[in-house]
Amino acid sequence: MSCIARSGAATDIAAAYRAQGFRATIECCIHYLILDEENDVKRLGGKAKINPPIRPRAEVEKLWRHVADGKVTLVSTDHVSWSENRKTNPDMLANASGVPGLEVMIPLFVKGLLERGIPLTRAAELMSLNPARHFRLDHRKGALEMGKDADIVVLTPEPYTYDAAASGNNVVGWSPYNGIHLPWRVAATYNRGIQVFDGKAVLAAPGTGQFIRPLASLPLREAV
Repeated sequence: MSCIARSGAATDIAAAYRAQGFRATIECCIHYLILDEENDVKRLGGKAKINPPIRPRAEVEKLWRHVADGKVTLVSTDHVSWSENRKTNPDMLANASGVPGLEVMIPLFVKGLLERGIPLTRAAELMSLNPARHFRLDHRKGALEMGKDADIVVLTPEPYTYDAAASGNNVVGWSPYNGIHLPWRVAATYNRGIQVFDGKAVLAAPGTGQFIRPLASLPLREAV
């Protein structure tokens, strides 16, 4: 059983199943932790159209409490690079659904953790360890341990205001997170010990990825 947590109630239901021993995975996309109905939907218009829709701020804070309490299993993004002409129709229902979000997912989540006093180890659990375990790749991925790939993201305390068009790595040049002040910046990314991003540009050549065969199906083992 897999649940997309976009409200506190949905998370409570899935957590209850998990407590009873069911294999319930609770995934929360970053936009449900950042954007809210009162402020961002009004500001963004069609650019805020996401399925399921963005919720009120009270629900956003409930989700953060679930993150703090260990009820959320994974934090992800359903990154969709729609061009602006697909997201700016005055008729909300005529717009495409989904938003770009991959580029700043980690800084956004770290900002939210710091603001709420949640340990940063939660970021490692929900964005690395648990995804690796969920997809049965933790024999190679998910933790800095002997025998596993040295996949590392380096963040530096470098406050900045996010601008998707200025980053050079957002192909559509817009983001619902434009204008958000972020205290930490991704300064480098390493894949299998090789630097693939230097904070400004992607260094990896096309085709440097590697297929990893998942382990045989095992009981649910995500961290709690």
